[in-house]
Amino acid sequence: MSAQRVQCLSFHGRVSQLETVLRQHCSSIRTVVFDHAEVALHDTFGDRMYWNARRSMRFNLALHELAAQFRREYLNSTDEVDGTVREYNWTIETPMEGTRGGPFLSVHLRRKDFLWGRAKDIPSLKFASVQIEKLLRGLALVKAFIATDAPQEEFEELQSYLPKYQLFRYTPSKTVKEIYKDGGVAIIDQIICSHARGNQDKEQTFDLVTLLSNIFLVYIQHIHLLKTLCKCHCRYFIGTYESTFSFRIQEEREILGFPPHTTFNRLCGDYQDVCTPPSKWRIVY
Repeated sequence: MSAQRVQCLSFHGRVSQLETVLRQHCSSIRTVVFDHAEVALHDTFGDRMYWNARRSMRFNLALHELAAQFRREYLNSTDEVDGTVREYNWTIETPMEGTRGGPFLSVHLRRKDFLWGRAKDIPSLKFASVQIEKLLRGLALVKAFIATDAPQEEFEELQSYLPKYQLFRYTPSKTVKEIYKDGGVAIIDQIICSHARGNQDKEQTFDLVTLLSNIFLVYIQHIHLLKTLCKCHCRYFIGTYESTFSFRIQEEREILGFPPHTTFNRLCGDYQDVCTPPSKWRIVY
C-alpha cells in the first residue's frame, strides 16, 4: 500500500467515540487504515453482557487436560485441591471468591518485539530475575511458572540469575505440536498461569510456610495458546505491560475468583521500583 499523503492519528477509547472522530476528521479522506483495531473498545466492554459472553467461552477439553497433567506432574496443582473447579454449565455459575490456586508463582515475561516496541517497560533478564526472586521470597512460595517467547539462550541466562531455583521449560511433544499447533500450546500455557495461587491474609501465613518444601521455577516456551491455560491456576500472577496475553490470563483469573491483588500485576522496566499497574477490569455477574 502506498500513498502520497499520510495522516496518522492515535486513539484510545470506545468504538462510538472512534466513529465521532472519523466523522469529524476523515470526511474527505478516501482510505482509512486501522493498524490496531483491537485498541478500540466496544461500548459494552466490561459490563455484564461482556462477562457473560466471556464466561461462556471455555477452553478445549483436550488442551485443558494437557495443562492439568502438567500441573499435577510438576506444580502440585489440581482443580480440586486449588478450589478452581467450575460449573460445567456456565449459565448456572455463581461468583467464585477467595480462590486459593496452586502453590506456585506465575510470570509472563514478554520479549522479542516488545524489547524495542516498549523498551522502557520491559525489564532486562537480570532485573526480571530480581523481581521474580523478590516475589518468591515475599509470598513464601517455592515454585514459579514462567511463560516467555525468549529463545533458549535467554532462558538459560535467566536461569543463571536464579541458582536457588529449578527452572523447567514446557516443551510439547511432536504429536501435541502437530495436532494443536502453536496456538494450542499457548492455551495450555495460559491455563497453568491462571491457576497460580494468590497471597493469603497475614493470619494465614502458615499456609504459605508449608510451601517452602516445594521449589520449582517453570519456564514455558511462549507459543501462543498452550501458555494461556497454564497461567490461570497459579497462586500469584505477574504479567507484561500492555500484553494481550497477560490480559487474557487476568480475565480468566477474575472468572476463577482470585483476589485482584494476586492478578493485576506487571513486571516493571529496569530500575523502576514502582510502575503503573494494569487496569483492573473486575468481573460483573
